[in-house]
Order: sequence, then C-alpha cells, then structure tokens
Amino acid sequence: MPNSSDIPDTLSETLVATLSEAREGVRSGDVATAREQLDIAAQIIRSQLPESSVTETLTFGLTAVERTAADEPLVASEYLRSMIELLEE
Repeated sequence: MPNSSDIPDTLSETLVATLSEAREGVRSGDVATAREQLDIAAQIIRSQLPESSVTETLTFGLTAVERTAADEPLVASEYLRSMIELLEE
C-alpha cells in the first residue's frame, strides 16, 4: 500500500476536505459539486504533490470517480472513501 506520510499535513487535510465534499456530492446526487471538487483535488495533486505511488493512486482514483460519479455513485463513493483513508494514514 502506498505511504502518504511524505505529504505535508496541511496539504493532506486540504485534500481530505475536498475529497470529502466530492463524496458528499456523489452520495447526494449532486454530480456538479462532486466534479467541481474533483477538479480542485486534481489541481492540487498535479501541482503540489511529487511523483510517487501515492500520487499515482490518487490520480487513478480521481479518474475512476469521474467515470463512475453519475451512473455508479456507490462505486464512486467507495473510491473517494479509499482515497480519504489513504491520506489519513
């Protein structure tokens, strides 16, 4: 499992908050809010995280959520839960 300990706490907290908001959007059927939060998370991941297995995992998760948010909200929610859990390790 990738290790997120190299991510600064404030950055990790920001990503957790953003992904949590995206998850709430997915769970409530507000796909527009979810996508907006996913875009914010993607910007943070691309611009502020170094290349690592954690970055790859988060990027993969974002892509999966974008693909499943509208039609498979339970799957998207689980991807987001997993990403949040990874960041909270």
